[in-house]
Amino acid sequence: MDSPAPDHPETASTPSAAFYRTLLDNSFEGILIVDHDAVIRFHNPAAAKILGSEPGELLGQCALDLVHPEDLPQAQATLAALNAEAGLLLPVLVRLKRFDDGAYATIEVRAVNLSSTPEIAGIVVNFRDVTAAHGALSALRESEERLELAVQGSGMGLWDWDILAGTIRTDGRLAEILGVSPGSVPTSLEQVRALVHPDDVTSLDKTLDAHIAHADTYFEHEHRLQARDGTYRWIVARGKVVSRDATGAATRLVGTLIDVDQRYRDAEQRDRLREQLLSAQKVESIGQLAGGVAHDFNNIVQVVLANTRFAADERTDRESMLQALGEIEEMAERAAQLTRQLLAFGRRQPISPAVYDLNDLLRQNLQLLGRLLPENIEVDFRPHAGVLAASVDAGQFDRAITNLCVNARDAMPRGGRLRIASKKVDLAANEPEHEPGTRPGPYVVISIEDTGTGMDEEVRRRAFEPFFTTKHEGIGSGLGLSMVDGIVRQHQGMVRLKSAPGEGASFELYFPASSAPVERLRDAKRKHASGGSETVLVAEDESAVRRLVGRVLESAGYSVILAKDGEEALAAFFANPDRIDLLVLDVVMPRRNGREVFEEIRARAPRPVLFTSGYSADALPAEFLAEHGLSVLAKPYSPDRLLAQVRTVLDEALGLVTPPGD
Repeated sequence: MDSPAPDHPETASTPSAAFYRTLLDNSFEGILIVDHDAVIRFHNPAAAKILGSEPGELLGQCALDLVHPEDLPQAQATLAALNAEAGLLLPVLVRLKRFDDGAYATIEVRAVNLSSTPEIAGIVVNFRDVTAAHGALSALRESEERLELAVQGSGMGLWDWDILAGTIRTDGRLAEILGVSPGSVPTSLEQVRALVHPDDVTSLDKTLDAHIAHADTYFEHEHRLQARDGTYRWIVARGKVVSRDATGAATRLVGTLIDVDQRYRDAEQRDRLREQLLSAQKVESIGQLAGGVAHDFNNIVQVVLANTRFAADERTDRESMLQALGEIEEMAERAAQLTRQLLAFGRRQPISPAVYDLNDLLRQNLQLLGRLLPENIEVDFRPHAGVLAASVDAGQFDRAITNLCVNARDAMPRGGRLRIASKKVDLAANEPEHEPGTRPGPYVVISIEDTGTGMDEEVRRRAFEPFFTTKHEGIGSGLGLSMVDGIVRQHQGMVRLKSAPGEGASFELYFPASSAPVERLRDAKRKHASGGSETVLVAEDESAVRRLVGRVLESAGYSVILAKDGEEALAAFFANPDRIDLLVLDVVMPRRNGREVFEEIRARAPRPVLFTSGYSADALPAEFLAEHGLSVLAKPYSPDRLLAQVRTVLDEALGLVTPPGD
């Protein structure tokens, strides 16, 4: 007799509410119940997680409010269809806005109208986040589109690298580039590498390795392949990993290649011509610069030599001797200024701005312009009635003004009028005069106007290009206006040019105005410098300068320890760590430069530091100085300036004065 069959598990008992709750709570898919207006009445934990919401935050929300505007019509149409027919099941793909970060996620939705079921009485929405899969699909479609465009491009070839099989398949284009038959093209990475120029192999390997390891975008590499005739041809290879195994290792790359050899040869020819032109222009400008420098320095040396012999003559009385020494000092200051201008010309010296009344600088500059302008040019100076304070490097400012005045002179070979004027304006961000890179606010404007030949549109457009010039051969290098523009922009200003043929030219230089106290030129020459009783370590490789600095400091009451290079400075410091109060370090020295000495001492026993240098732009970048609150005393400097700077650094370290910028 057969035993009765056991009850089927599904009919053994009716599942409890807790059973269904467990299923809902542990589902990986989001589940919503919404009414006919799409208002959410229920959601499971997965729904809140997918949409980035807090538990219960979804309740009462209208699901349509989360839909991306571009997908809203489709979502509304789906809701209308579901409301129209009970039991209807519809799929839809929409983007829903997440609560936590506001980003849109691509959501695959399956919704069914169960409004006729009393326990539900609404629309059940099952959904899952397919953003990653959808993105991968979009990327694949984009890859296919780009590959199709590459194939259509003229002269482009295809390649397909099966990494597991170790084979590379190409179309006929590679054979054409190499000048070989289709059956002779390389079919493996090793064969391809054998054709790559030795100088390009390492770079190609690095590019491929980096791309294969983790990149999922296209790579691009330019290299040379050896053709059948032994010559090398430039190609651009571009491709992408299109498949990886379960461990993430790349298994296949596909891509394109194009012959760019002619483009490289044309570019090389252009570069050679450009270099030849630039070299010729540089030689011309250096020759002109050298001639001017030789002229000025010969005059300076003439005055210094004559006055030195005059002062040394025992027959010279004291008053005449002091006058001779004063002229020597004046010529030394002139030589120092010329040196600073030369360094600025080569962009090897950072600007040293101070707040000046630009009218004072213009008046000073006009005195020097007398020997540059012929008598048939009338100078009309129209300064602003009030003080025009701006923070500028006086030497750079003078060079910009002088350059514009010389250009104006050359534009008026038969004479004319040169008008130099100053004013103050306030630029708003929306005014036509305001240009990108400049800030709105008050500006001091210096205008240089001439009645010369003027410029046409083409010349105006190219006026500030380096080496562009309209002057005859041997007159000017074409660097002047580009240097003026660079100087003004380095001061956070701008240059405006107005000109027309036969109507002269007008240059306006805009410098940001300053509200700080103005430094008078007569006060800047000599300031009172006080001494002290501290101990100063001086590291300077030039023996004459080293002895001079020592004498100046000792005469002011300081104790001085001298070192001729970086290693000697370090040894002297660590032999007297508790005695030394200040380090005066030359930037460029043998056996450890000034920066290296500073950094080693700072790491072990920090001390205040004053750097000195005649050529500091490369060794001490502005960012380094600003980071550590350091300053550089530029050579040549006067004894008073040395003492004033030493005292300032010591007092700042003691907190007796506030460092600039604080």
